Amino acid sequence: MLFRSVWLHADFFQTRVSQTTVDELAGHPVLVFRTGPDQTWQSMAKGVIDFLGSLALLLATLLMTISANAQTPAPIRHTLRFPSPQSHIVDVSTVVPGEGRTDIELMMAVWTPGSYLIREYERNVEGVSAVDPGGRTLQVTKSAKNRWRIATGGASAVTLSYRVYGREMTPRNNWIDASFAIINGAPTYMTLVGDTARPHEVIVEPPPSWKTVVTPLAEAGPSRTFRAASFDELVDSPMLLGNPDRKSTRLNSSHT
Repeated sequence: MLFRSVWLHADFFQTRVSQTTVDELAGHPVLVFRTGPDQTWQSMAKGVIDFLGSLALLLATLLMTISANAQTPAPIRHTLRFPSPQSHIVDVSTVVPGEGRTDIELMMAVWTPGSYLIREYERNVEGVSAVDPGGRTLQVTKSAKNRWRIATGGASAVTLSYRVYGREMTPRNNWIDASFAIINGAPTYMTLVGDTARPHEVIVEPPPSWKTVVTPLAEAGPSRTFRAASFDELVDSPMLLGNPDRKSTRLNSSHT
């Protein structure tokens, strides 16, 4: 068998002949030399390190995605009703997620932002009761002067109902009468003990003659539904309900 001489110049880094075969080129047999790179322990180690680094980056990205998409805790929802505002009473209904707990403990704040003396807000709270989603009455025990413990029986949610008396027109208390109401957060709402970072929603059901609700809380969902990112934001967000005169002005291209 006749072979034509073919000279090939290979200028690869640290190459070696790994296989020789006979092939055909233009009808003539040729001897083919195949080459491959040398596999030193340094290059093998680099390959392993590169693989592990890529794997770690992938896992970190996956964990960050899972964390970012983690479900936000269900909010505590408060509903404010004023069936007889001339009696200076607001009815509060608070729905608290049970989340499988056999009991929960709720609390009121003992001070209000900007006025840091200890207040006795719970003295204006009366008629505290609780039911499960099926309407079954749950046991409520006052565990401290500003705390209430509820035996949930494993209920998925608890609805707490109570009344708040308000007839003190100050920045730290409530005022309720037939013509308007000022509702401050600290003397009105309750939250889970140890879980003040949970979101809160407030649904306002004013008397038919009250057309306006003014509050710094963000609107959420249906009309007169507001949302706070935490209990701290909630207690720092007063409400004015009634028919106030509203005027707007422009400050740095924004309406206020």
